[in-house]
Amino acid sequence: MYGISPQLHISELTRKPQQGLGIYAASKAAVHGKLSLVDGHENILLIGLVSAVAESLMGELAPFNIKVTLVQPGAFRTEGIYGQAYFTTNPVPAYDQTRAISMARFASVPGHEKGDPDKAAEAIVDVVRGEGVAKGRPWPPYLFLGEDAEADVRSKCSKILATVDQWADVARAVSFDDSNPQN
Repeated sequence: MYGISPQLHISELTRKPQQGLGIYAASKAAVHGKLSLVDGHENILLIGLVSAVAESLMGELAPFNIKVTLVQPGAFRTEGIYGQAYFTTNPVPAYDQTRAISMARFASVPGHEKGDPDKAAEAIVDVVRGEGVAKGRPWPPYLFLGEDAEADVRSKCSKILATVDQWADVARAVSFDDSNPQN
């Protein structure tokens, strides 16, 4: 096992933006609670947190030999949101087209998710134990589960880096001048 007390933080922040599902996506990133006993290890916490908290904890807990991983899964065949009715009460007419697209996408997903939740759970347990798929690898600060999660994070990083490149001159232009005596 890596370290004394690993923490796994679960978040969907890498997911690509989808019209009509922004509030749902934001709620997935909110705190979901904690389970203090996982696979017989009382010192492992599964916490649904936004990436900013998990990333802060990566540095803050390192001196105590506590490892933190931000797990970011793609779509998995679970009995989650897709078992619920799509909320259509009191619709705003200006959003009719967006709602229709979102409802069609929502209805098309159940049963077509590529992610196998049993395999994801096995991978997470392997990481915690340092066995199986994790054997011989360093502790991962991020664990993307599912082909769609991998594609989404690669796309997001590519967009961010392209924007950084396009606006690098502006980013650098806001620093104090070297000749300024107050810096």
